[in-house]
Amino acid sequence: MGTHTNNIWRLPNPSDISKDVVSVDGQDGLKIGDGGTFIGAVVKYAPSINPASVAADTSVEQTFSVPGLKVATDIVLAINKPTVTAGLSIGGFRVSADDTLAITFVNSTAAPIDAAAETYAVVVATFN
Repeated sequence: MGTHTNNIWRLPNPSDISKDVVSVDGQDGLKIGDGGTFIGAVVKYAPSINPASVAADTSVEQTFSVPGLKVATDIVLAINKPTVTAGLSIGGFRVSADDTLAITFVNSTAAPIDAAAETYAVVVATFN
């Protein structure tokens, strides 16, 4: 069902695949794979995020308002923090409630880290 090269999945040419592998429906969206779930949309959000200070050598989940997110249908695929903050990483993310993004920040240093406010890129798939 597609090829994998350098950590990038490439879909097969539509003329080379059967209708059972990729389905496109004007109402339901795109489905890849037999028995898969239709993807209605893939959306990039650009919320301004100002994380609270993260204590030394710990991780903490923090929530942020992102209007449009729906807990019943949306899955966060990726988050991009635009700058590097030494010792601070993103350990996970999810839609925790409608209009609410939860990000787990990890501080691997011996001191608290208070990252600056930034506009993050958040890529979300909506499943029908």
